[in-house]
Amino acid sequence: MSFWQVATPDGIPLQIGGSYELVRPESPAPAPIGAADVEALQALLAMDDELPLVDVLHCGAAAQIERGAYRNAIIDDITALELEAERVLRGLAKGTLPAESIDHITRRYDDVQRWIGYLKGPRLSDSPVANEVRIARETRHLIAHAGLPATRQSAVDVHSTVADAIAWLRSARS
Repeated sequence: MSFWQVATPDGIPLQIGGSYELVRPESPAPAPIGAADVEALQALLAMDDELPLVDVLHCGAAAQIERGAYRNAIIDDITALELEAERVLRGLAKGTLPAESIDHITRRYDDVQRWIGYLKGPRLSDSPVANEVRIARETRHLIAHAGLPATRQSAVDVHSTVADAIAWLRSARS
């Protein structure tokens, strides 16, 4: 697979093709996407006409862990979790709240969780993985904003927690 380097409007170099990690001169080039990654994404895309972004992010995070892109894996996993919570909220609020209100609520994850509770939906704080979700979200915050280095173990832990949390949200919703 080929890779292309482009610059954002801010002049930040990005590598396109196998990974969307920032490319730094001291960083080794990420490994190309493997056949298993391609097959998993093809299976997801074949499921429906609509791209299941939650599943693509979560599946992509697993591939990033294998390639050593632990920081991106953690960020993508938490994003997948937050998108699934938003999907639950939008399903509960459909026909109940105006679209502008839903858009405003979904700007903050904590507001999404509170409103899911108001609408009698499955809140992650009621799940068996509530404490792990809190730790995973805190880990993401520390890695993304405080400069904490991501490790393979932290990425694997977050990935496992997110898988359990998404499964719980989906089972509680049905």
